[in-house]
Amino acid sequence: IALEDAIARPGALSEQEMRDLKADLTSTNSPEIIKLTATAFLHEKLGNLGGAVAAYQQLEKYHPHARNRETNLYNLIRTLSLVAEDGEIQSLKERFMKDFPQSSHVQELQQATQK
Repeated sequence: IALEDAIARPGALSEQEMRDLKADLTSTNSPEIIKLTATAFLHEKLGNLGGAVAAYQQLEKYHPHARNRETNLYNLIRTLSLVAEDGEIQSLKERFMKDFPQSSHVQELQQATQK
């Protein structure tokens, strides 16, 4: 059953199913995070950068505590920079550098910001 259905129809899930769903949604490596990451990867490999950006945006918006957030946010910035104006990604770059100052990607993002 979809989350939207569970919300729209109270009682559609048992209490245990609701606890399991909540645990999945708050996990740092939930099935939803894995699916979105795989979706982004496949979209990018197939040349659909817009689809990859959308999946990475969902990861950042709905799963800010994901175990691989650093990589996901970096990939969002990287793919978005291929399809958008730099002004649209500046705040994401700043957020990345603030949240992950020791990342191996910081220097690359700083250089991209200076261009």
